[in-house]
Amino acid sequence: MVEAFYFQAEVFPDKSLIVSTIKGKKISLNPMIIAEKLKIPHDGSCVYGDDWDLDLNVNLSEVIRNVFQPNTTEFVSSKLH
Repeated sequence: MVEAFYFQAEVFPDKSLIVSTIKGKKISLNPMIIAEKLKIPHDGSCVYGDDWDLDLNVNLSEVIRNVFQPNTTEFVSSKLH
């Protein structure tokens, strides 16, 4: 079902929205809905979309350098807010 959801999904980065239809049922997901379903906080500053780095006025290369170790893909930090 997850595979079918993503195969049919339309993504709207400017609205932080994913919409898909499974067996005739329209499913819409956004960060707030996901947080509510997973029972995790969704308050605080949030920036989504393709240009989130520009909206925050940060250098994406610098962010990546701070998150990943050089010459590896090993994840070393999850605190990106």
